[in-house]
Amino acid sequence: MEAIIFELDKAMEIILIASLFIALSIVIESLGAWLRFIGSVGSEAALGYSSHVRLATLGRFFILLSAPLLGYLIDSGVNSTSIATIGFLAFLLVFLCLLLSITKNLTPFFSGIYNFLNKKSDIKLEGMVFDNLKLNKKLAFYSFFSFGLTASGILVVNYLATIFTEQRAMIVQMAAFVTTLGTLIHAFMVDPVLARLCDSDEKLAYSSVRSFIVGRVFSSLFLILLFSILVFYEQA
Repeated sequence: MEAIIFELDKAMEIILIASLFIALSIVIESLGAWLRFIGSVGSEAALGYSSHVRLATLGRFFILLSAPLLGYLIDSGVNSTSIATIGFLAFLLVFLCLLLSITKNLTPFFSGIYNFLNKKSDIKLEGMVFDNLKLNKKLAFYSFFSFGLTASGILVVNYLATIFTEQRAMIVQMAAFVTTLGTLIHAFMVDPVLARLCDSDEKLAYSSVRSFIVGRVFSSLFLILLFSILVFYEQA
């Protein structure tokens, strides 16, 4: 009995750690888009894009850490509820962090990150106010779908791997296929629009980044609902 309790506690710890790592990776990559706005303010749009890429690359380090944890859970024979729980917790954290970034003025914080990454830059945002800017609904729409596919891909395939255990190796390898669909939408429908607007002026840059984040906020909310349904479905 004590051995079973120990294994359950260990599994829960791994679930919490994996959820945190996945959430950190997504939040860092998503909020890094604000560095594009900072670059636009300082007439350094290209450097802003480079800063976003660098920060996103650092964020992907946490995905690399989460992958073996998910693999360990699968090989340990956990049920699909455990994977769904990771999805629920991860996207709950993502939703809260992204929501905070569009409801509070965190641009001074991101300007500090920008200046840290680019030692020769000293961009300050004092006195800058952006009110009543229209949401780019088309950009938010494509951001919603691209994020939904790229962010959930690794969890969806691992969820299916716990159900179809005999084919789990093949199923896990399909993660790249699922995320590629989202990456294509991002590469052709999201990133070019974001880049063009950030090249235009600071107001359009602010509006476009905010629209990009809003799309991901709603996509995170959708994924929270999806994984919560999967959790309760298995328990029913």
